[in-house]
Amino acid sequence: MIKIMPILMPILRPIARQLLSAIIPSRCLLCGQVHEGSFILICAGCYHDLPHIRHACERCGLPIFEASARSISQANTCGSCLKNPPPFRRAIAPLLYAPPIDRRVAAFKYNQQLISGQLLSQLLLQSIQRHYQNQALPDLIIPVPLHWSRLLKRGYNQSLCIAQYLACELQIPIGKNHLLRHRRTLSQQGLTRQERQHNLINAFTLKKPLAGETIALIDDVMTTGATAAEITRTLKRAGAGAVDVWTLARTPSPNAF
Repeated sequence: MIKIMPILMPILRPIARQLLSAIIPSRCLLCGQVHEGSFILICAGCYHDLPHIRHACERCGLPIFEASARSISQANTCGSCLKNPPPFRRAIAPLLYAPPIDRRVAAFKYNQQLISGQLLSQLLLQSIQRHYQNQALPDLIIPVPLHWSRLLKRGYNQSLCIAQYLACELQIPIGKNHLLRHRRTLSQQGLTRQERQHNLINAFTLKKPLAGETIALIDDVMTTGATAAEITRTLKRAGAGAVDVWTLARTPSPNAF
């Protein structure tokens, strides 16, 4: 029975959601209106109005105007990544870090509103499934860790919450204790790119060796990519084969467009 359950879960999960929606009508998390049963926690109108990233560089995830997207290389790689590619293989972010997403991320991250985290994780899941339609998923999910002092103050790691949801939905193992943030760093918010890079030097340690696995690195928001790059270098030194970065939202750089 224990061996059968993981096989049945992807089949049973949507049935359970439909039954729950029939009993308890779904209300949009953003506008409060009742909407048709769906695993997405918002109505179709609010979903349409979200700051979706329609075109992005496959390497760094930065949004690109549609006109620019037609002119870049067939690999959909931006000029910056062609000149100076990041150490990670790709970055996926479904949304811009802009209203109302920025407020939802803050509510999830700082105010313990886990329902906002669930909504954002569902939107990320949709994007992941589109990107990997004809490709193998990573072998292991690893969340960006918090330093123990920050974890004690906040009470939970938002990246771990996202990782646990994705691991369950995609049936990928999660390495929640693989990566350690052994040095407390300043908050990355408000720092320049150079300050962010310096702030993260030698901040992470891998507790378990890797053997060529492809890793999905989970974080909430990607700004300059400094955290993802530093962790990717740490993972590769420990034996990772490739690293894909999955985040809820992407902050566009001033020069991204």
